[in-house]
Amino acid sequence: MSRGLYLAAALCGPREQRIVRDRDQPDRDQPHDALVTNVALTEEHIIPFSLAGTAVLPDSSCSTCATETGRMEQQCCHTMLNRMRYYLKLPSRKNKSKTGLVRFTFLDQNDKLQTVKIPVADNPLGLLLPTFDPPRLFSGLPATVPSNVGHWRYGPADEKTQTALMAKLGAKAAYTDLDPPLFARLIAKIGHAFAAAEVGIENFDPIATDFILGKTGDWDYLVGGGASIVPISTANELHSVLLENRDVGNITYLTANVRLFSRFGAPSYNVALGRVSDEQYQRMLVRAEVRARKFSKGPSRRAARAEPTQCLSSCC
Repeated sequence: MSRGLYLAAALCGPREQRIVRDRDQPDRDQPHDALVTNVALTEEHIIPFSLAGTAVLPDSSCSTCATETGRMEQQCCHTMLNRMRYYLKLPSRKNKSKTGLVRFTFLDQNDKLQTVKIPVADNPLGLLLPTFDPPRLFSGLPATVPSNVGHWRYGPADEKTQTALMAKLGAKAAYTDLDPPLFARLIAKIGHAFAAAEVGIENFDPIATDFILGKTGDWDYLVGGGASIVPISTANELHSVLLENRDVGNITYLTANVRLFSRFGAPSYNVALGRVSDEQYQRMLVRAEVRARKFSKGPSRRAARAEPTQCLSSCC
């Protein structure tokens, strides 16, 4: 796969899309008039900055779309994933010093929600993620059949510490702000942005953008659980992303397998990103070959500054 990240994610409508070519050496197969637009666009992190993502798509979202995806990412990262962010000391745009304390909400013996601050190391819900059935697009299940949503947990505290904490607080059960549909939007956005960078937005027909922007709510049709066709290494990566083509009937779909916190054995998720024609598939192959030749001697210094850091090294 390619190393440089030069194509716009194109979350916006057709009149707002823009292709950004390589700053040092434009791909020869890219038309020069593809850069024209009258819409101010902003950069977009493929994996949110607050999850240690540094790979950036330049000029990829209009202000409206950027506001919506930013709101969605903030809700996910500062509620569902915040305890793990504190535990790993992941970055924050506000650059606030971490106090070593994290909010812990629980159900007391009277079935009332209580919130206290506890040491990060004692937090029994270091990371709680949903688990899904495969996307209904792949499984063929109708919308009338409800999707099964389970839970996967990684806790920094051991069982003895957890038991002592729950007893000390008089907690009957722990509570978390887990929102599976919102989390599914985050997974879809990461997959879509990564595909735009790797294969080019013009090489597949996106089907997930309305869902990413919260315009549709049929989340389990495009996003679900399940391993990738090609296993991905999880030895050293904080997060892993892999692109694949899957055939559903006589239609080929570009899909992404996204695994946040893969180093900790977290579940993986599949998202259907768009349809791929035979012509688009051939262009994908040509693009991959061009980029492989381009970086065969290593990227230029200027291009290297746009590359992902170690947490995305398995994907580039």
